[in-house]
Amino acid sequence: MKKYYFTFYGLVIGALCAVFGSIGFSVVVIAILAGIISDPTIFLASLGDGVLYSAMFSVIPGALGGAYLARWLEKSERAPREIARHSLLVGALAGLVASLAFMEMVLQLWTDWMTYAFAALAIAVAAGAGFLAAKFLARKKRKFVPSNPLP
Repeated sequence: MKKYYFTFYGLVIGALCAVFGSIGFSVVVIAILAGIISDPTIFLASLGDGVLYSAMFSVIPGALGGAYLARWLEKSERAPREIARHSLLVGALAGLVASLAFMEMVLQLWTDWMTYAFAALAIAVAAGAGFLAAKFLARKKRKFVPSNPLP
């Protein structure tokens, strides 16, 4: 059971980074889209819906990406450059999955250029969240994974 602690920790950190990144992303998007509306109640309702949808669609891919990064980091010592490259790739894939899920479930595949622009922005935010999660996991690895001393 102890060997799964770091993977579970990665799952939690990945989910938290994805949720906070998606909340920040949705606040920016709602401010852009609903900024021309003068009624604050409509703005707050749109903000609540945007944050809820964004967090809902990003938590599972972010958690799975964090768990994968934790298992990947656990196997051996990795160079910081390799961690950065791999975490950006995993985060971008998680963002792509979340964007495609949103387009399919909410928009029923009806998209325009603005939807694709926001999907690209969501992928960039998810890649950044994956990068931050991997950096945090790399710093905390020694707490969970014992190093093998040379005999």
